[in-house]
Amino acid sequence: MRLLFGYSILSLLLILFSCKKEEVGPQCKNCIENPIIPNSDNKILIINEGNFGFGNASISLYNPTSNILNNNVFQQANNYPLGDVAQSAVLFENKLYIVVNNSGKIEVVNKDTYTSIATITSLISPRHILPINSSKAYVSNIFSNQIQILNLSNNSISGSITTASNWTEEMLLFNDTAYVCDMKNNNLLLINTTNDQLIDSVKMGVQPNSIVIDKNNKFWILCDGGFNTDFPKLIKFNPQTRNIEQTLIFTDMNSSPSDLSIDGNKITAEREIEGGKEIIETQIPCVITAQKGLNEPRYASLKGIMSAKKKVIEEKILAESVSYSEIIRMKKPSIKQGGRIIGTDSSAVPELVRLLHEEAKVI
Repeated sequence: MRLLFGYSILSLLLILFSCKKEEVGPQCKNCIENPIIPNSDNKILIINEGNFGFGNASISLYNPTSNILNNNVFQQANNYPLGDVAQSAVLFENKLYIVVNNSGKIEVVNKDTYTSIATITSLISPRHILPINSSKAYVSNIFSNQIQILNLSNNSISGSITTASNWTEEMLLFNDTAYVCDMKNNNLLLINTTNDQLIDSVKMGVQPNSIVIDKNNKFWILCDGGFNTDFPKLIKFNPQTRNIEQTLIFTDMNSSPSDLSIDGNKITAEREIEGGKEIIETQIPCVITAQKGLNEPRYASLKGIMSAKKKVIEEKILAESVSYSEIIRMKKPSIKQGGRIIGTDSSAVPELVRLLHEEAKVI
């Protein structure tokens, strides 16, 4: 959960991280100075991803004071649906930027009325948006080696940054450098935001997907380990020295943690249980381990679905088979004769023996 100017953007993903005393794990930034206190002004905006290919993404608005939930807020305000797969969202300068992945667009929304201010289209397959300043933002993509550059003044695409990766995820801005999770090559990419040039890359664990900054200005990068490729890891990174300072390893290769978040002075963990979900909240410091989808069937992921579309189905001509058997002749079986009663007492024994010897020829 991220609270931004009175709004919280909830991503319905597994929230995992490890921390304990002596600053082991992410150290929450401004937890004491700016505690999260729900009130009438703190409305929670929930991004509902929707089903892939169904175009049923939506946003819901929850008021924790009145306990009222309003669904389909965007569609009610604009008279058209949000789109296909709402991947992420960010609140910046009183505007809500909603990244709609499979629709290839970003909806720019008024944070008070939820009406669309602009729609940025012709994006490749957007995942996350990172505002750099009031006039520029970066957009990460899947199935593209480009990080697209947006002009926030006129809400258009102004350029792109070419990388060696065709799958980039969450991004973080620190000073004049953007740090990008490179899922394809297991790197953390560094981009100079002044000239939009890729300046460096640092090797991480397998498939880094999330990145946060703590109160000590240290980065924490979550790596999900891929599909049974490596153990998931939580990596502490120093942006000043560009060195990895600590690596926390998940002991279960099947954990597949998918999102990392620091939220006030507490953490929230969610896991699937029979018939629903269990949500646990506790104060930090603490240590949490979890396994996503325990004993649940694996469903096709967005990456898997998109990859399947590009697979070529090869058609081959079946060669004529060679028969290794020969049919000599076919005939119907002989008609079976009915049974005979040759006697009802011991006097029938000599006749039975004769028949078995002369006719049946079995004795």
